[in-house]
Amino acid sequence: MENPVPLEHVRYWIKKGFAVVAPIRIGYGELEGPDLEEVDVSINQQGYCVGVPNYEAVAKTVADTIERVLQWIEPQRWADMRHILLEGNSVGGLGTVAFAARNRSGVIGYLNFAGGDGGNAKILPGNSCFARELAAQFAVFGRTTRVPNLWLYAENDHYWGSTAPRFWHEAFSAAGGTGEFVETVPLSGTDGHFLLSQGQSLWDNKVAAFLTSTIPAGAISR
Repeated sequence: MENPVPLEHVRYWIKKGFAVVAPIRIGYGELEGPDLEEVDVSINQQGYCVGVPNYEAVAKTVADTIERVLQWIEPQRWADMRHILLEGNSVGGLGTVAFAARNRSGVIGYLNFAGGDGGNAKILPGNSCFARELAAQFAVFGRTTRVPNLWLYAENDHYWGSTAPRFWHEAFSAAGGTGEFVETVPLSGTDGHFLLSQGQSLWDNKVAAFLTSTIPAGAISR
């Protein structure tokens, strides 16, 4: 993976006055390394999910990575650690939800784009394996999350489908988590799982409204 997010998406945030850090997690970069986010779930030839999912461990792994990134950012003179906005996509979205539940000082909100795990768009499109187990994990995060958040999914997400993300957010909310869930119309011509990178027109207004309500006046420079 050369870039963890498209450069155009980086420019989107820079134009809004943000400094952007887009880390590549272990296993995704040039040096590769072990897959620390293996969920121990697979889909057999009959199309059934098998294995014992460990969504808690995956979420913790990504959240710990976010913590290490913030520790690296902290001494940087260009960084304002009082106003940290997190954004995660796919498994990164799951990890972002997990990290935000820790209520780290300086984190003022997060965006969860298509967050989840346990899906395979090629073998079993539109389904997430053991979605109830993942919902239980989202509920754990909902109990302690105190920062504003916005969950964004497309109706035609080939990894999770349309039902599971709503179920996950309902579990998160029922446990005490607050924040808005948004399901956009299908992303035209491609998998809705790529909502962040290819569907800006579908979420731009929602994100703008979220930023207006979340970011303190004068917190960022343009």
